[in-house]
Amino acid sequence: MKITKQDLDQGQIQLTIEVADSEMEKFVKKSAQRLSEMTKIEGFRPGKASFEVVKKHLGEMKIYEQALDDIISNYYWQALEQEKIESIGQPKIEVEKFAPGNDLVFKATVALLPKVKLGTYIDLKVKKNEAEVDPKEVDKVINDIREMRAKESTKLEAVTKDDKAEVDFSINLDGQQIEGGHAEKYPLVIGNSRMIPGFEEQIIGMTAGEEKEFTLSFPNNYHNEAVAGKECVFKVKVQNVFRRELPEFTDQFVTELGDFKDVNDFKEKMTVNIKNEKQYKENQKAEIAMLEKILDNSEFDPIPEVLIDAEAHKMLHELQHSIESQGMVWDDYLNSIKKDHDTLQADFKEGAERRVKTSLIMREITLKEKLVETKEEVMAEVAKLKEQFKDNPQAMENLESEGYLKYLENSMNNDKVLKFLRDKNIQ
Repeated sequence: MKITKQDLDQGQIQLTIEVADSEMEKFVKKSAQRLSEMTKIEGFRPGKASFEVVKKHLGEMKIYEQALDDIISNYYWQALEQEKIESIGQPKIEVEKFAPGNDLVFKATVALLPKVKLGTYIDLKVKKNEAEVDPKEVDKVINDIREMRAKESTKLEAVTKDDKAEVDFSINLDGQQIEGGHAEKYPLVIGNSRMIPGFEEQIIGMTAGEEKEFTLSFPNNYHNEAVAGKECVFKVKVQNVFRRELPEFTDQFVTELGDFKDVNDFKEKMTVNIKNEKQYKENQKAEIAMLEKILDNSEFDPIPEVLIDAEAHKMLHELQHSIESQGMVWDDYLNSIKKDHDTLQADFKEGAERRVKTSLIMREITLKEKLVETKEEVMAEVAKLKEQFKDNPQAMENLESEGYLKYLENSMNNDKVLKFLRDKNIQ
């Protein structure tokens, strides 16, 4: 391996790394083995085809491409260690030369670790609230379960409270249908308050097949600023009406839900579950408050812009995942807040910088307090994970990669230093 270094602006360095073809041989052979296991090759059981057979069947370039990530990860980490470079964040990788029978040449743009002057990080006396459970919270869980198991039957009479109505509707503002303001056979349980105030009241008294037009004003704090506080025209048609019968919450009913003896046993266990969940959130709040205090007490060298941008990008994708997991369309969400992808990411930059600084603090305390995980501890955790994923060949291979071992080590270090800080600061 040959390494060339070039200093860049904003606390970065670029490494040009050349890896001889002979150095890549073990990765290429492992790649061929993996492809042999993944690909059906006539006359061979999975994983039993030789390198030459796999090369003939899939092509040599396919084997090299499969090996590329492992090769880059391995020699990138070796280069950092050899050059004694303290980096942070993910590198930007550019492959300049890559072909079978040739040396690999790639560039890695690396953010250098900014220096940190730690402030006070022990005996900060952060107060942790103890979670409490209101009996109404358990009642809500019970009601939600009964709602999910409700029996429905078609109803010819008019809609009343607690019925379910399937409705078509459109919403217009100034004669134009608003974005996302249309649905067909939308299931609406009267009394669940899923629509804006006044909508359900308009549906009460309607029968299947009946149409109606009315006006309502959206709340001033509605998430879609285009209609917040504005009066819109609603056109509604009730397609179907269903009478709903909720089951009684009896001892027999709860035994069918799981490992519960009776209603009292269910309520006791649900109280514990709710309390544990709420306590976890309270613990997180205290932990965040503690880290914020440490951050505000500390001093930092300028943070490389590439690190802040990468963290802001990560935060944006975390939000997108959260939005989409709730069944919403990401583009519709962006339109509702009148922002595009780049603008929203820019809004995250201040928070992203604090997250980067927090990770720097964690690392500094880890080193200062000698909380670094040993190689033996890391490999012991790998052994546990291998036992857990022993039937997943791809996962087993990932567990042995240099990149994953580094990730696991960092994750274990963070867990250890957080426990240390919690014990020293949170009351």
